[in-house]
Amino acid sequence: MKAFRNLIPPLSMAAMALVPFAASAGTITMSVTYYTIAETDRDMGHLAYGTFSNEVQSTLGPDGLPVLNTAAHGCISDCFTNVPFPTDLTASGEITWWSPSLNNGGSGGVSDVVQTGTGSITLPYLNTTFFPPTGTGPNDTSGFQAAVFSTTLNVPSAEAIAFNLGSDDDAFVYLDGRVRLPIGWRACRCSGHLHIEYRHGGQPQARIVLCRYPTTTGKADI
Repeated sequence: MKAFRNLIPPLSMAAMALVPFAASAGTITMSVTYYTIAETDRDMGHLAYGTFSNEVQSTLGPDGLPVLNTAAHGCISDCFTNVPFPTDLTASGEITWWSPSLNNGGSGGVSDVVQTGTGSITLPYLNTTFFPPTGTGPNDTSGFQAAVFSTTLNVPSAEAIAFNLGSDDDAFVYLDGRVRLPIGWRACRCSGHLHIEYRHGGQPQARIVLCRYPTTTGKADI
């Protein structure tokens, strides 16, 4: 799978809870929750540019959202230092681009994130126009797309699982609540690969969080 967190405004994934879609060797289906972040959100278009692998902490926060990996929020080593930092945060440092109830990026500190729909995708998945409201819009002139993709993987025996992720902009892959493939970037298209050996099988829960920033392109590739 590819695309966990795509940070361009029309693509923020916020539904972090894994939905009961069972993924097995043949067909893998992921549930999707779509969010639109307002054009005027204080983070959109105002963050550090570049490619980052340490923007979020290794585990999800208490509300199931990625946590900014800075010293102010508990980071001890390999902290994220590229300013300006995201400011749409909870007190514990969770990034709220995927939460209409917790977001505070609008004027006066109110939420400007709206859930715009739900659906499902089948892997492999490629969308080169991932814009609001549900990854089907023509551009990001009316908001920025965010989304959360989730599934439960059925791994009945020892097996190797490979994750391929490509997005424009930010994407984070979590397995059982721990980040496995953190790719943060602005104004560029990036990709990553992860290879994991499951020695005893199981049912790991996979979650991909994406958010798009202001750009002329939008990509989600899983």
